Amino acid sequence: MSRPKKTKVREIMTENPSTAEMESTIEEIATMMKEEDVAAIPIIDEDGELMGLVTDRDIVVLCIAEGHDASECRAEDIIRAHLKRGAAMQSASPEMDEAEAALILSENQPQCLPVLEKGRLVGMISLNDLGKSGRERDRVRNRAMPRKKAS
Repeated sequence: MSRPKKTKVREIMTENPSTAEMESTIEEIATMMKEEDVAAIPIIDEDGELMGLVTDRDIVVLCIAEGHDASECRAEDIIRAHLKRGAAMQSASPEMDEAEAALILSENQPQCLPVLEKGRLVGMISLNDLGKSGRERDRVRNRAMPRKKAS
């Protein structure tokens, strides 16, 4: 009996994701998120190198809750805040197995992972992309989401 073929990240990732630049305002990034129905936008520098991600949570916690104006706060401010906290950005490679990406998502609980090939952004993978059959997605959700106790 043959083993089932392992799904690679390349097969399920969102290719060529929209990106923002370090000078982009949080308001611009939030608009991109709304239009594209995504929870994170990759931030690149002038050379096209990935500098980090700005997530919807970052917008709330590091901009709005800190009293900053979203039209003045920039992606650079969010990336700098991540660096200050020593937060390491996780990533996936296109040839990584789906299960390995799921493990990274469950252990670190990021909303999504940038997919890098030779150091360049080629895609994004999120919990919603995992497991066409839903197996990996369900396993990750069960590990990442604490269950509420019945009252």
